[in-house]
Amino acid sequence: MFKKKSIIYKTYMFMLLNVNIFCRKIGGGRSGRRGGKVNYRVSYGGHSENSEGTSLLDKIFLLARIIKNILNILCIIFIVLYSIGTISSGTKKNKKNNKKKKEIEINSTDKKLLKLDKYNKKRLNFAGIDKDTYEIMNSYILNGYETKRLKVNLTTAEDIEKLGKYFDDIEMSKYTVTTEIKDEKKGKEYLKKCNQRLESYYFCIKKKDDNEPIGQINIKFYQPEEMTISYWIGKCFRRNGYMSEIGLNFTEEVFFKLKNIKKLIIYLAINNKASKAYVEKLYKYLESKHKCHYNIFKKSEDNDDNSTLFYILEKDE
Repeated sequence: MFKKKSIIYKTYMFMLLNVNIFCRKIGGGRSGRRGGKVNYRVSYGGHSENSEGTSLLDKIFLLARIIKNILNILCIIFIVLYSIGTISSGTKKNKKNNKKKKEIEINSTDKKLLKLDKYNKKRLNFAGIDKDTYEIMNSYILNGYETKRLKVNLTTAEDIEKLGKYFDDIEMSKYTVTTEIKDEKKGKEYLKKCNQRLESYYFCIKKKDDNEPIGQINIKFYQPEEMTISYWIGKCFRRNGYMSEIGLNFTEEVFFKLKNIKKLIIYLAINNKASKAYVEKLYKYLESKHKCHYNIFKKSEDNDDNSTLFYILEKDE
């Protein structure tokens, strides 16, 4: 349809309005003379006869109605052509975007990567993951990451079988969203579902000396330009400095390598003192080494024990 602010729309409405007014005025003049016919005499070769004719006013009225009909037809033609053009333009744009996405997927994914992570090819279509972020995260899927005592790799089915046993510990679900997961079977089911999430990369933490899985670091991209971290370690491996060792270094490398990611977000239960101490240590460490700053926001609940703290670290421009 015409846009109401467009010049074409205003011009068309002006012409149609004037033609309608003109038709009404002339039509009113003709209505007073309805029932009578215009008679005049025409002379042919010396004799005359009565003839019926059309007055000038009738001709003008007829012409005005023809113009009005032409305007309406032109309007219909324009609307049809405009609609076809809009649909065609939208179809071409969608085809172009789909082709671009397909090309990026093909260029960004090799057979080894797909073997490691069957969901990886779909991740690029997720709104929160841009091409640069996708490519860099692929490098960690392929190569993992290592520190002095630990290493991480994308969580595999074999890792999940070994990680499931830690969910028997009641402390695992005390401060997390896994409050309903209190045994090994449900723990494994939960971890399998996590691996299928397109916005997330679940990395398994392992000891280098015996390759034993001890926990996870999870990197998530819920929104463009934002990276969210979550983590956990089995009870029997806590208080060994493992999370400080792998968490600080791995998080630092990933966050500052991703140029399109501006914010690092970690949220936790207000009463989770151990996690709170780790996050503050991590953020102060990053502030001291890089141009960035962080803020803490509290999401209050009726019961303050259920309130959540949001730690948001932002890169300085």
